[in-house]
Amino acid sequence: MDPRTYCLKQMERSDALRAAADRLAAAEMVLNKARRDEAAALYVEEKAGELEVARLRLQDTRAAEVAAAAQLYCGVLAAGRDAAAARATFAIAEETLKIKKLHFEAGVVTQAEVAQADNAIFSARDAKRTALESQAAAVRAFCLAAGLPPETPLILQPIVTDAADASPNFEEVLAAAKACNPDFCAAQNRLLLARRKGEAVKSLTMATAAEKKQAVEELAEAGRQAGKAAAALEETVRALLARYSNIRRQMEILV
Repeated sequence: MDPRTYCLKQMERSDALRAAADRLAAAEMVLNKARRDEAAALYVEEKAGELEVARLRLQDTRAAEVAAAAQLYCGVLAAGRDAAAARATFAIAEETLKIKKLHFEAGVVTQAEVAQADNAIFSARDAKRTALESQAAAVRAFCLAAGLPPETPLILQPIVTDAADASPNFEEVLAAAKACNPDFCAAQNRLLLARRKGEAVKSLTMATAAEKKQAVEELAEAGRQAGKAAAALEETVRALLARYSNIRRQMEILV
């Protein structure tokens, strides 16, 4: 199974993705109804913003599902690599012990050196058993996630990467994230609506002092929430870039 096919299968099975798609459809229905009913301009603008956020959340959920599937796929590849290395180490330890015994019989090495090689066999055997158990667990998890029987033979293709690619630039990634992160965009939409509402209240000659005060407080709170969303997004981008670097190194080893 190639990585792309596996990721597509995972997306087809994703309850989170279906739920996000349902929320997008519901948001679109609400906006269309508001437009048909010729609702107030600010209300229509609010619902249009909610539709855009729902669209971004669907996109975000899809990306998260693909990332989770890719991580699981890489986990099976890594477990297979570790198991193969453990088998090779055990085979080398067995061969080394045979050679040491022959050398001991020829009087070339001491009994202590033979004992040392014998001990290495036990360590290699334990490492091999642990690696094989980890590989079996990774395969079971993979098959369960893919909806396959646990005993399904797996023939996976390595995920090929170009090691020469430059590391992503933080500012560029942050700018892209601001354009598509649903939480950041929702906070920006609330801030924009609070500003519009404040301007509308100011323009009303009949607006009371309490209404004006409420509009100012809502704008201040929206500004605080927008600031928190921006800070959280920066922290998330930094963490994701660090994780990207780690995954990239792992994938380079697997190629």
